[in-house]
Amino acid sequence: MTTGLEDTIETVPIRADVPVSMHPSSLIPFGKVLNQEGTIGVQALAAAREALTTAYTAFSQVEDAVKSLPLGDETRMIGGRPTKVSAGAIEELVQAVGKSEERVIGAVQRRYDELSRHHGALNTRVANALDVPSRKTPEGLAVAGAIWAHVKSLPSDKRMSFLMKAVEDGDKTTVAAVLHAPAYLSGMTDKQMATLRHRAAHVFAPTDAAQLEAVEAMMDRVAAAGSRVVERYGRVREMASPSAAHSKQKIKALAEGK
Repeated sequence: MTTGLEDTIETVPIRADVPVSMHPSSLIPFGKVLNQEGTIGVQALAAAREALTTAYTAFSQVEDAVKSLPLGDETRMIGGRPTKVSAGAIEELVQAVGKSEERVIGAVQRRYDELSRHHGALNTRVANALDVPSRKTPEGLAVAGAIWAHVKSLPSDKRMSFLMKAVEDGDKTTVAAVLHAPAYLSGMTDKQMATLRHRAAHVFAPTDAAQLEAVEAMMDRVAAAGSRVVERYGRVREMASPSAAHSKQKIKALAEGK
């Protein structure tokens, strides 16, 4: 099953003046894990693709608008260099940026929130897969206590291997007892618990665990893309201030001794 991400290279052309990490095709590595029919991953991938497409397109439009500015008698910093442009065109550009920012950042935020909901759902599914219904019963608590005592009695360098074997053997009762209790009860460290949880998740809930990690990575990518667009809008606003441009020139002159 294709993800449609491959097609974005044609529908959203890659540009040298826009960070490639913002391009929706950068999500292709997550496609195999997420694009599985009937899973949460399909919806998460679609949300991330839409968010990056929106951010990348907006960034591209800003670049095009800046490059199209007509020449004039006002000096502004464009691309790090003082440039003579039309002050009126700058003001129009800044107003357009304001409208674009409200629309674009709102759209990206909605998709990020959607990803966050998918992340929460996957996290719950994984947590449920690492538990057993009987764990909270009186009998289950008694068994858990015995498991904690046994694991803690093992030599420190043997505890992890014992628990990893329990994971591979499908002994969810033992694994759940350790994972759903403070690490010190079993003589484990927080780092060891994290390692155990990661391995158990990929054994007891392989699809959900892999999708959870992929969604986390996509959330970071979408957040970074949103931040880049906001920063680009900010640089456009700086162009509206002749005093800012003048100040930068004077600072540069000071640094260069000119």
